[in-house]
Amino acid sequence: MAAYSELTLTWHPPENAGGEASLGVEIGGQSLIERVSAQLAEPDLGLRFLPHSDVVWYSLESWRQSAEDGQSRRIILLGCTCGDMDCAQLWADTRCFNGWVHWRLGGWPDPEERYAELSRWVFEQQAYQAQLASLSR
Repeated sequence: MAAYSELTLTWHPPENAGGEASLGVEIGGQSLIERVSAQLAEPDLGLRFLPHSDVVWYSLESWRQSAEDGQSRRIILLGCTCGDMDCAQLWADTRCFNGWVHWRLGGWPDPEERYAELSRWVFEQQAYQAQLASLSR
């Protein structure tokens, strides 16, 4: 079942000198990592927010297109803590229509069933687009 919620995107400062900012994703005021960990009852998912270079390379254009009417996109939200995007990731399959952006989560390399019970979220399109402005930094 989908739940209307509020999306917040925030660039987190680098964890160490010479590191990159990472794109924090919050839904309804709670970190996406915390939400998914709680729903899957797994305290350590082994996933992290994407650093700036991975956002640009893997998901920036999908983020932007996900807010356009009639569009369906896959946005990579989290990547493996090892830093290899091909190792593990969590994504949102999105659809935008009638003023709403719908998210359904999935991941790699896990089977689809692992994420079947996770909440689905619906975001008001204009508020969603306003959050996307933070991606242009």
